[in-house]
Amino acid sequence: MISIDFTICGVEELDRELDGRISHVVSIGDPGWPENPALDRIAPGRVHRFRFNDVIAAVEGHDRVPAPKDIVRLLEAGDRIRADDPTHLLVHCQMGVSRSSAATLILLTQEHPGREMEVADRISKRRPQAWPNSLMLELADAELGRNGGLIAAGREVRRRTASHRPDFADYLRGTHRRAEVEELDP
Repeated sequence: MISIDFTICGVEELDRELDGRISHVVSIGDPGWPENPALDRIAPGRVHRFRFNDVIAAVEGHDRVPAPKDIVRLLEAGDRIRADDPTHLLVHCQMGVSRSSAATLILLTQEHPGREMEVADRISKRRPQAWPNSLMLELADAELGRNGGLIAAGREVRRRTASHRPDFADYLRGTHRRAEVEELDP
């Protein structure tokens, strides 16, 4: 699936992005959030839904941390998507920044070990504000036996984003995501 066309977006972009070119969707939302009716435009078997918070560790008020079972389900969805001959994959989360970019990196490299940096480059160019969720990548890296390949690729995407969006990196320093920023410091 490494060469498939893809879109990463947030919930507010769904109406615009869900057009005739989209063949499959991975929808990642916060627990308890309502389903977006725009997803009804895609055949039910081609929409893969996930619910967990955008956190990299347990945080008060966010009780659903990405877990190994979520990554296994994501990889299973990747298998089904590939078997269905996809033309354009849309991956969305709340903001189209963290969970969706991590999921895209995982899915596009699932069957292509060693090409993580190539996909990281595509993600950075396609979605310059991407900041892949490091926990999701750590879990997928372990599940796929990538020996740090997914982790390094995610770090590279975050490094690029921090270089052209230092304000965003500074904001994240004040949150539970500060470790992702600090690992970029020289």
